[in-house]
Amino acid sequence: MIPEAIMSSPVDIPLIAGLAPKIQDYLYTHVLAWSMLPQIAVAGIIYLLAYWAGAAARPWLVSILKRHPVIERTLGHLARVIATRLAGPILAIVLLWLSSRFARHFQWPSEGIHVVL
Repeated sequence: MIPEAIMSSPVDIPLIAGLAPKIQDYLYTHVLAWSMLPQIAVAGIIYLLAYWAGAAARPWLVSILKRHPVIERTLGHLARVIATRLAGPILAIVLLWLSSRFARHFQWPSEGIHVVL
């Protein structure tokens, strides 16, 4: 027994079921294409580099903050947050932007990098 509310539903189930193969075809042809593989690899490598560079830059940034008490006094908590937590993400954004510019300069596909950025 199917309730009346489901029978008179404004959602067209066969139409939605017909969209699934079209969406899958679009994903396989445009998103998961072979040209996307190097872009995903570049983005992953850049995230790893940014993570490692951020970890290496933290002690350096903290030492700069300790040497310049004016920065510590005027910016306070913001300077500590930038030095300890935002170094890696900021480096990731800069490196992804540089890789996007590099790919655009050589006219390589860079849509995947833009999505990650």
